[in-house]
Amino acid sequence: MQLDTNRIETTLKRRQQQQQKGWDVASTSKKFIGLNNEHDKNMQINSIKVIITTVENRAKIVSKVFPRPVLKQKQAT
Repeated sequence: MQLDTNRIETTLKRRQQQQQKGWDVASTSKKFIGLNNEHDKNMQINSIKVIITTVENRAKIVSKVFPRPVLKQKQAT
């Protein structure tokens, strides 16, 4: 099997550029160390908001599909 050298070179270049920008190449997710950059702060806040809203939406869907009578009985007693 012949390796595609051009593809490998572009991948290495991209990883070097990401490392220079402060990206963690291993996980390809940005490190929020200092949070002195306003853009980084906003990105982290937005990602947390997205996680919270998706969890809330999933919880709403689950509670519609599977209502929990056990909790209601415990509250009544």
